[in-house]
Amino acid sequence: MTNYIGNYDHHNTFGGNIYASDFDMSYVGTRNIAGRIMSDWKFDRDCRNNIKDKKTKENTQNA
Repeated sequence: MTNYIGNYDHHNTFGGNIYASDFDMSYVGTRNIAGRIMSDWKFDRDCRNNIKDKKTKENTQNA
């Protein structure tokens, strides 16, 4: 049996991209971590809005 740490039953957000430089402690270039987090949050928000809009459209067509 494999044990996983985390909430995998309700994983419904984009986890983001992982780069080799994220693990390289000697990397001197910008990682732009905050920008990547904000981009991932925007992607999640857009997905939620798309789902909500799709449900609204389906309900309107069925009425």
